[in-house]
Amino acid sequence: MKKPIILVFGLIVFLATIQLGLASKPIEIVPSSTNVILTTGEVETVTLNIKNNQPFDDTFTVSVFPSYLAGVSASLEKTMVSIGSNSEKNIELYFSAPLDTEQFMSAFTVTVKSLANTSIEETTKILLQTKRKSPVYISDIKLNKYALNPEEKLIIDVKVTNVDKKASEENYMLKTEIKKGNLTLQRFDDLVESIPARTTITKENSYVIGKYAEPGVYLINSYLKNSLNTVVASKSTTFKVNAIYKLPTDYTKKTTKIGFLTLTTTIVIKNEGNIESPSFFVTETLPSVARDLFISSIQPTYVNESNGRVIYSWLVPSLKPGQSIAIIYQINLLGVWVVILIIALAIYFVFEYSFRPTIVKSHKHFGPITREREIPIVLELKNKSRKEIKNIVVKDTVPAILRVVNKFQTVKPKIKKIKTGVELVWRFSSLKPREERILSYNVKPIIDIVGSIKLPKAEITYTDKNKKRKVAHSKRLIVNPR
Repeated sequence: MKKPIILVFGLIVFLATIQLGLASKPIEIVPSSTNVILTTGEVETVTLNIKNNQPFDDTFTVSVFPSYLAGVSASLEKTMVSIGSNSEKNIELYFSAPLDTEQFMSAFTVTVKSLANTSIEETTKILLQTKRKSPVYISDIKLNKYALNPEEKLIIDVKVTNVDKKASEENYMLKTEIKKGNLTLQRFDDLVESIPARTTITKENSYVIGKYAEPGVYLINSYLKNSLNTVVASKSTTFKVNAIYKLPTDYTKKTTKIGFLTLTTTIVIKNEGNIESPSFFVTETLPSVARDLFISSIQPTYVNESNGRVIYSWLVPSLKPGQSIAIIYQINLLGVWVVILIIALAIYFVFEYSFRPTIVKSHKHFGPITREREIPIVLELKNKSRKEIKNIVVKDTVPAILRVVNKFQTVKPKIKKIKTGVELVWRFSSLKPREERILSYNVKPIIDIVGSIKLPKAEITYTDKNKKRKVAHSKRLIVNPR
């Protein structure tokens, strides 16, 4: 009876010793899972529970091996952790694999080592199996540019790859969208049919950046859906729209309209960029004479005069993308027309006076005016016009205080008595352009005259080229004793 009792007792002591040995392990690692199935293109997380069974605080290093294997990456939330005595902490272990990772199975080893005593460490193994979500996936998104200006073209090349050893039998739908924030600007749908084994195809789409597109970062998302409308792959990239503003520096929108009474100039400035422009000045230079004739729809900010020119400057406030402002000013032509009219009339009268038939009355008398002395009177006719004049009648009047001497050195006139004296009349059929004719006669006073004699105007009447009857007079003639 003693032997069985001794054996039982010994077994109890052995088990207690083993249990005590287990309880006295300084470090323990307990993973949330030791068998992980990782779908390509996704991330799997394993929680590692680390226990410090030592009677003092300690810091531990945590490592995983291998950290990379056949496309699978293993990374730790932390590589160092401090744990109090007889305490525990959790850290995360992440497994990830790109979509083109081959299917395989392998073990990863996690090691926890004490910094206080480098001989103390604990390991655990995690078995990982990769599983392909789909043999067809989006392998890349390429852009022709990653920074564009408004109105430039963006070309998007989405590459779809089949990593299987056989051609894909299923049809897929590739959806690509361009977004700014939560706003979808453009969406493209492309059908992806059978792709040969281990082959990549490219689906190209283009998008023109709007003239006033908001500057900043834009997002491109691509989704690959199978025949069940399930997303089997996705990929994203970004591009930037540059911030610019464009203002015409030479006023290409400047127009001028000439009316009868006004000259109107319109200047339209438009912000052709995609961001708000700063304020700026618009300047126009005009002759100084225009200052009093100037009217503007917007009051100029500054007006200066220099070297016979007047300078008008308008301060234009900042303009939003696509916003424009019009500056309209007028030159009042009424005053100009009045000046032109006056000049035209002056020219007309000068022309008429300078280029028309004239008659000039003069005398050739010197000395006292007595009844014994003759006074020679001369009438000078000139056709200054460019056309022949006809039916010419020349008249002159001799006052009653004088008498006509009956001798004539030129053409003799017809003499006719009138109430105020005597009228002399000469008639001619025509006078050619620039032709001149001299008429003369002599008079004597009927009494001696102490002072001067005033003789009336001589007159010429004629028919011009338009067959109109016209008349011209000489000046009054004064004969003074000398």
